This record gives sequence, structure tokens and C-alpha cells, in this order.
Amino acid sequence: ALTPAGGYTATDISWATVSASDDVLGLFSAGAPTSLTIPAALNGARVRLKSTLTINGDATANDVLIEFKKNGASFSGKGQFAGAFAYSQTVSLETAPVTVATGDYFTVSVMMNLSRTLSTGDQCWLALEVLE
Repeated sequence: ALTPAGGYTATDISWATVSASDDVLGLFSAGAPTSLTIPAALNGARVRLKSTLTINGDATANDVLIEFKKNGASFSGKGQFAGAFAYSQTVSLETAPVTVATGDYFTVSVMMNLSRTLSTGDQCWLALEVLE
């Protein structure tokens, strides 16, 4: 479970979608959709979620916390970064394999000091890997 840094508020990252009707892959963009939704074609599939975030600014241990959520709730697997870094850090996380159903949605929640920012462009992304 995440150990919140004092006084920080968790925020779901927004993603710019590949197309207006498709939210299965994206780049960070304020005001865009925050969730990746499983389409009907992947009902019952086992997948892994992967995300890479570039965080600008210095951080002490537990200053930046990142978590994957399925349907709004935490689930097992990798999904947290709580290390210290200077200047900026690119953090890559992936979940353990998870079985999905049509309409399941995934978010990446970030808790960090307001003096830090996330990079835009292709430095922050969320992707779905279909395993079987």
C-alpha cells in the first residue's frame, strides 16, 4: 500500500488519446481522459499495464508515490515508486498480469509535492500489453 507523503493529494494522471473514440494508449495531457478502458475484444484477456513517467524536480524518499488502480481500487503487482532523486527522474512501472473484463478501467495515480511536475510529450505514457 502507498504510504502518503505528508499533506499531499493523489491525482489521477490525464492522458491525450490516440483518437477521440479510443483511450487505450496515451500521453500525459492536462484535461484529457484519466482512464484506460478495456474494449469488448479483450474480455477475459490477461494483460499487463505499463507506464513511464518523467518527473521534474528533486525528491526525497517517499516524496513521489505512483500507483496503478483497476476500477478505482488498488490491486496487486508492481506499481509504486518511492525513491529519492535529484533534478528529474524517469520512472517505469508495470503491473503483474491481470485478467480483464469489458469495461474495466485503469488509472495511474500520482502523489507528489506541488513543486514537481510531469513532463509532456512522449516522456509520459500508459500502455496495455496483451499477454494471452
